[in-house]
Amino acid sequence: MAIIYVDLNAAGRNDGSSFLDAFTDLQSALAIAGDGDQIFVAAGTYTPTNSTDRDISFVIPSGVEIYGGFSGNETQLNQRNIEQNITILSGNIGSNAADDNSHHVVDISNTNASTVLNGFTIADGRADQANNAGTNREDGAGIFGNNTNARLSNLVITNNTALDDGGGLFLGGSSNAGVNAIIFLDNTASDNGGAIYISGNNNSVAISNNLFVGNQSTGGGAIHTDEID
Repeated sequence: MAIIYVDLNAAGRNDGSSFLDAFTDLQSALAIAGDGDQIFVAAGTYTPTNSTDRDISFVIPSGVEIYGGFSGNETQLNQRNIEQNITILSGNIGSNAADDNSHHVVDISNTNASTVLNGFTIADGRADQANNAGTNREDGAGIFGNNTNARLSNLVITNNTALDDGGGLFLGGSSNAGVNAIIFLDNTASDNGGAIYISGNNNSVAISNNLFVGNQSTGGGAIHTDEID
């Protein structure tokens, strides 16, 4: 197991070996992380791309644990302070207008139960492209996950908008994710599940100790699940 460090303000060797020599781009850490590795991310705002490509997300590798909330001088997980060191994963790419934001800020599809996302604010996703068969560009603006058993906790998921389902979080396929200690704030879906949408008959998602404020949709402002046959 390796710890890979990310700090957008680091001025060292940019190799991820410590906070001093941290990667300045989270995508660099995700590219080399493997099963059992941990990624420590220092406070700041990180976007999936510096380009205007809305299809680029933070794609989480299976079995990797990703933690935000560091100031940039810690060596242990228990030294972080997630309330003080706000670490934002933002879909606000391109201009300041929302209509060119990332379709999904984070993609946790095809991940096992050892996969962890913990200690982040996930904001400003905009899944607004309808009629794109197989792309899901209209679902899961904050976090999109098909076939995921990932553990999601200590997050703030806010200001994400989906044209169809799951403004904050979309879980589809065969997903048995854990959703714990998350604040869902001001997420919107035009169809179902302003905060959370759970799709399909093969899901067993554990949802506990979450707070839902100001989420909106036509069906289920907080949570919507497909009917189980």
